[in-house]
This record gives sequence, structure tokens and C-alpha cells, in this order.
Amino acid sequence: AARRIKSSRPGAQRNKGCVKRTGSRPYFGDDGDNFPHSGKRIKSSLTVSVLLLTAQPPRSRKIDVTRLRHGVFACGMADMLDGLRNLFSSQGVPYADPKASIPLGAVLKHDWFELWYQPKIELKSLHLVGAEALVRARHPTRGIVSPALFLPGASEDEMHALTERVILTALGDWEAFAQYGVSIRLAVNVPVSALVKLPMTQILRDSHPSAANWPGLTLEVTEDQILNDLDLARDVAEALRELKCDLAVDDFGAGYSSLARLKQLPFSELKIDRSYVANCNEDQFNAGLCEIIVELGRRFGLRTVAEGIETSHESHKLQSIGCQVGQGYLFAKPMPKWHLVGHLRSRMNGSSATNGLDRQRAMG
Repeated sequence: AARRIKSSRPGAQRNKGCVKRTGSRPYFGDDGDNFPHSGKRIKSSLTVSVLLLTAQPPRSRKIDVTRLRHGVFACGMADMLDGLRNLFSSQGVPYADPKASIPLGAVLKHDWFELWYQPKIELKSLHLVGAEALVRARHPTRGIVSPALFLPGASEDEMHALTERVILTALGDWEAFAQYGVSIRLAVNVPVSALVKLPMTQILRDSHPSAANWPGLTLEVTEDQILNDLDLARDVAEALRELKCDLAVDDFGAGYSSLARLKQLPFSELKIDRSYVANCNEDQFNAGLCEIIVELGRRFGLRTVAEGIETSHESHKLQSIGCQVGQGYLFAKPMPKWHLVGHLRSRMNGSSATNGLDRQRAMG
């Protein structure tokens, strides 16, 4: 039988045979600390419920300790689950539907934006030579959200605000990577309109790392965009080169006949579109296009980078035709900054993890 216990202490509450004592201390740390949840600081309290169960006659005033423990555990678990359900409920969190798109403005307003990095590998030596920064959103209940759900439909002003934050974040992240003795060149995707309308040279001049070994930043622009604003972008691109920032033509291939116009810009890299990289070791059409692009890059003194490499056969084919750099799931998927930092730390410590690089080496 359960006995209710009267209490005159402040904060004590009766609830279905349980005495609940509500405390004011947070889950972790001393009073005044907060509980971290998805980047937000949430004040929380702990409720302890006590249920006394006894099989003894009421006058005996003896307590069955085992049943007491079971009662305390049952009430405590119920209260804890209720508390967690309330704490992590998606009620009131915007865009909680996992299939719903999220306006880019909301991502920026709520500070859900973050950068992930996909390593760029020199195909001949299999050394890490750079990384491309890719945007993600970390929603408080949905977790990581693909850019396909928050970039479409964004206004030009929102894209420019995102671009500035991407550049500043990447410049800061380079410092974290450099702490582990690896000076890799980072690349960010930039709409051509941002080259013209943002104070790009001022942003980079004020914010780029002061370290002497900073290799610079690569700004990736798509081929169709750069052709539409070629004249406007030329002066900005030349000024950026003085700040160790080069242009790369992203998704190159569909309009390669326009290279005569593209050569007017001081760009340094051609990125072969992933649709041509796919199965290039067997598909003669794709292999032929890759060879043409690599040859064009060689003649103009441009580095060629293959995107979307997924098999060692594709990697070997691209290396054999002279492509210098590759990226794709064969080597590594995009990863949070600290995952890449952990990889760099393990390299410094001389440890080796099994990954795409190791498997490809093993295959010769």
C-alpha cells in the first residue's frame, strides 16, 4: 500500500500518492550553470519523486526498503521521461517537419549555418592538398539539413549574406587546421554577383590570416555564371589575386567551348563536372571529355580537379590522363570541421585510420 507523506517544506507538492520536491539546481554544474542543447542555453530543474510502499501494518511504522527503492525508481523515471519529453519537444521550434524546406533567411537568423569540408587529394601522391567548404544547416530538432532544402528560392541579398559568412568562417577555420602543421588551401563557392556587389577585396584584406604560410583562398564560380558577368568580374578577380585568392571554374564541361572567353579572367583551376567523372574508366564518351578538359587545362597552365570520384578505377583513369587533383566519396565524404581536425591530429601522431586513401593504396 502506498502512504502519502505530508510535508510543510516549501516547494513540496502532492501528486497521485507521490511527494514531489522541486529543486532549483540545474542538471550539470553549480547553481547558475545552464544545460547546453543544440547551441542554446536552457535553464532546467530536477524533480525528485518519493513513493513509500510498505506491506507492514500502519502502526508498525516500519518501511519495506526494497519496495521503497522500487517506488522511488518508478516515480523518478516517470518524471525524468516527462521532463526529457518537454525539453526536447519540437513544439515551438520552427521548420521542425523533416521534409519541409527552410528559408535561408531563417538559417542565418537562427545561426543554424555551419561549414563542412570535403578533402581534395593529389591523385599521384594521395596527399591532402586542400578542402572544399560546403554549407549545411544544423536544425535544433532535425539535425543536419542539406543545402537543397534551404538554398533554392533564396534572394540575392540572402545569398550575399551567406557568402560573406562562408568566407569569414573558412578563413577562421584555416587557423584551426594550421595548428596541426598542415597548410591546406581552402575553397568556397561564391555566386558571381557577390564578387561584384560585396566589398570582397576589403573583406579578405581585413580578415585573411596573417601567417606567412597561408596559401590563400580559392573562390569557386560556376561556368554559366562567370560567362554572364565576365566583364564585371574581371577587375575584381585581378584585385583578389593580389590577396592570394584565385578563381576556379566549377562544374566545367558543358560549355568548354567558351574557354576562349574564360581565359580573360585570372582563374587558376578547372573543376571537371561529376557527370563526366562518373564511370570514366569504362564510358568512352566521359573519358574523352575528361581528356579534352585536362588537355585544355594543361595548355592554359590551369590545375584540373575531378569532382565526384567514387571508385579507385575512376581515380586511376583520371591520374593516367594527367588530372592532378580529385575529391569524392572514394577519399572522404564532407565532414564537420572538427572531424577533419581529428584526421590531421592523427596524422601528426603517426596513426593511420582505414579509409578510402588506405584502400586505394592497398589496391596499388
